[in-house]
Amino acid sequence: AARRGFNIDQLVRADRDHRVCIIGAGAAGIAAASTLRDLGYRRVVLLESEERIGGKCWTRVSDGVPLDAGATFVLSHYPTVQGFARRVGVHLDRAVSMQHLGEDGSVRPFGRPPRPYPLDRRMKEFARFGAEMARAIPLLVRPPGEVNPALVRSYALPYHEWVRSRGYDFFHLTAYPLLESWGYGHREHGVPALYTFASVPNYAPRRNMLRMWDITRIPVYQVREGYGEIWRRVAVSMDVRLGTEVLAIERDHSGGVVRTDRGPVEFDRLIIGAAPKHLLERMDASDEEREVFGKQRFLECWQASARVAGLMEGCILDGNLSARRIGHTTGFFRYRRGSDWYYFFGYAEGRTDAEIRANLETDIVELGGQLCGTLDYYVRWPYFPHYGPEELADGYYARQQALQGQRSTFYTGEFTGPMGVEFAASHGVRLASRYFV
Repeated sequence: AARRGFNIDQLVRADRDHRVCIIGAGAAGIAAASTLRDLGYRRVVLLESEERIGGKCWTRVSDGVPLDAGATFVLSHYPTVQGFARRVGVHLDRAVSMQHLGEDGSVRPFGRPPRPYPLDRRMKEFARFGAEMARAIPLLVRPPGEVNPALVRSYALPYHEWVRSRGYDFFHLTAYPLLESWGYGHREHGVPALYTFASVPNYAPRRNMLRMWDITRIPVYQVREGYGEIWRRVAVSMDVRLGTEVLAIERDHSGGVVRTDRGPVEFDRLIIGAAPKHLLERMDASDEEREVFGKQRFLECWQASARVAGLMEGCILDGNLSARRIGHTTGFFRYRRGSDWYYFFGYAEGRTDAEIRANLETDIVELGGQLCGTLDYYVRWPYFPHYGPEELADGYYARQQALQGQRSTFYTGEFTGPMGVEFAASHGVRLASRYFV
C-alpha cells in the first residue's frame, strides 16, 4: 500500500539522469541539492532571485565581523545544520548569555520566572509536559503533513489559549518569551500552538528532555563565520544561478520548463524551495495549490545591526512583547564577545521603516546605550510562513503533502512545517532522500 500522502506520480522510480530544477537557494534548497548530489544526480540547477545564497541565512561582513540577519542561532538539537557545518569546516561558538529586562527595570537571567514559582507545581507541570510530548512524538520527529491530521488538529488552538488550557504556566513564563522575542508572534497574532510545541525538542541537547528542567543551562550557538557561510560552502561546485527572476512555471506529468529573465530552464523534476505563495501568479497553479499555499500567513519582521556602546550582552525586552509595542525592539544581543556590534529584532506590521528606525534609536538610548555612528543595515521581510488555527484544523498540511509529486513538482522549506533553519534543511534532505531514490 502507498504511504500516507503519496500519489502515483511520487511512486515512479527516479532516474539519476533526470534534470532537476530547484527554485530557491536557501537552507532547504541547498540541503536538497546536496543530498541529490550525494545520491548521484548531476543535472541539478538552482535558481535564486537574490544575489546571494542562504535565503534567510544572510551574512554580511562589516569591519571584518560577520553579521547575521534573519537566522542567527543554532539550537542545541540542530543535527542537520550542525552536520553541514562540520562537513564544510564552519565553527559554532557558544552564544552570549541572554537576560530579561522587566517592565519595572528589573533584570533576571533568561529561563528564570519573573516571580517565585512553587517547586511542586513546577514538578507536576514538567511531568505533564513530558507525558504530552511522549504522546505527540510523531509530530516532533516528522513534518506535520506526514502525521495523522487528528494529532495536528489537536495543536490548532492559538498558543496562548492552548498553554492556558494545559496549565503550562512555568513554560510560558520562562521559555516562550525567547520564541516571542525572535519571531513566533504576539498573543494578538493568534499563531497556533503547533509551532511552539514542535520547536521545544530543538532546545534539548540530543532531545534529552530532562535537560529542559533548567533552561538557563541549555546551550545555544552562533556561527563564527556567519550562518550564510554554511550554505555558501555547501553550494560550492553546484550550478546556482543567482539574481535569476522566475517569470513563469509550466508543468505536466513528464516535466516542464521554468521561464526566467535569463532564459528557459527545462526539467524532469521541479523542487520548489521558496514560499509558493509568492510564486502563485507565475505558476500554472491548480485550484488546490492556490487554496493550500494562498492561505499561508507571514509575520512582518525587521532586523538591524549597529555598533553600540553601553549595552548588556543580550536581552529580551519584556515590556515590548505585545502588539501595542510593534515597531520597537523585542530582543537584541552582541554578535561576538568583545565586539561592539549588536543585532536587533522586532515586528513591523503597520509601521513605516522611518518609524522603526526612530524607535530603535530611542530604545537604545533608553537601555543606556549609545549608537556609534548609524545603523549598519536594516532589513524588513515576511517571516515565519504558517497557517492560522482554522487552516491547521482543516488539514492544510496533509493537503500540502498530497501535492508532493503532482505534475513533476515537489515542495520543501519552512512553509511545510515549523519555523527554523533546522526544519528547513532537514526537510530538504528528507524530501530528496524519500522521493528521489
